[in-house]
Amino acid sequence: MTTPDDDLLYDLLDRWEEAHDRGTPLDPAELCRERPDLAPELARRIRNRLRVKPLEPGALGGTTPADLLNGRYRIARRIGGGTEGDVWLARDTLIQRDVAVKLPKGDSDDLLAEARLIASLQHPNILKVLDAGHDARGTVFVVTELMPGRTLAERVRPRDGGRVSVSRAIDWTLQIASALDAVHDAGRAHRDVKPVNILLDDHGNAVLADFGIAIDVAAQEPGGSTGTPAYKSPEQLEGRPLDARSDVYSLALVAHEMLAGGLPYTDLDDPKRIEFEIASGLDMRVSKRIPGRLRPVVARGLALHPDRRHASALAFAKDLELAWKRSTLGRWLAVIAILAVTGLALLGWRAREDHRRSERTASRQTDEAMKAAREAMRVGEDSEQRIQGILDLNRRLIEQTRRDARPPDGATP
Repeated sequence: MTTPDDDLLYDLLDRWEEAHDRGTPLDPAELCRERPDLAPELARRIRNRLRVKPLEPGALGGTTPADLLNGRYRIARRIGGGTEGDVWLARDTLIQRDVAVKLPKGDSDDLLAEARLIASLQHPNILKVLDAGHDARGTVFVVTELMPGRTLAERVRPRDGGRVSVSRAIDWTLQIASALDAVHDAGRAHRDVKPVNILLDDHGNAVLADFGIAIDVAAQEPGGSTGTPAYKSPEQLEGRPLDARSDVYSLALVAHEMLAGGLPYTDLDDPKRIEFEIASGLDMRVSKRIPGRLRPVVARGLALHPDRRHASALAFAKDLELAWKRSTLGRWLAVIAILAVTGLALLGWRAREDHRRSERTASRQTDEAMKAAREAMRVGEDSEQRIQGILDLNRRLIEQTRRDARPPDGATP
């Protein structure tokens, strides 16, 4: 069991390693300004972490059993690190497959305890332990399945786009929440839920890893504050007793990072500022880049007091999923309503156009009938005039014939 000083040293060691990986290592005395008595021990642990020459690429990578870890695993290269150890890509020469091998940092004795905890959980979204023990050199090792995908931390880096789709973020939140509920049902708290400890398999599923600082909730001692500051709950920062709701807070931060493309802090490089903003309440700082219906759920997960949060990780994730489904249903109903109104408007317009077209057709037909009638009248008038002309001509012919047939004056008829 770790002491509060051990927890603080783990935290300082992680901060040193993060800075070291960025190429800006910090001085142990600077890190221990508030606890100068811990500086010598921190310096010793830093030296232990730097002493990795036996595990450099090529070491333990020979072809004979004596050159292999435990006579079986050929170490290739370092692929990551956690609180308790470094993770190496290795080849299992017995069954010819690639695996991940975790080896302790410095003199850590907790690696096997972590392996036993993970092996006891047997959950599809928790990293599987394949082997563990001591090799002939006395090296403690733990062999796990190799995750071919990236970590979630790599997936949400700003240069990779930051945010993921809402549906994908909710799926991953549900998967990690299910894993956390299994941890909590076993009476443990993970205490280090963050994107770098969430691996992605070749099917795109999220897998929870690194149980190096998980604790037995019933047997915990107050005063510890292990974990990454940006993902700690308020009670974790203050060293108060933890339960499942502390991991719910950390999961809500991971969900916020996926949905908004970042954490709700002003300055991630200032631990004091982070602690101040956590103590002030991150539930008031939820990003507006998160869809509106989801913001209250994330805010509840980030409540300052554990009693105001969801009781379990899965309850938080399902609440998030339900809010999104309602939001999606609302959008679909709005689309359907818009389509319905648009359809009715189109039908009305078409009816009006048909009516206008009918009116135009009737008017045109009336005009054509009137024109035909006028033409008929004109033809009739012409015919009447011609008939009258013929009648006049006949009358004149008859009168002329009568005159021609009359006897001359004085003649006897």
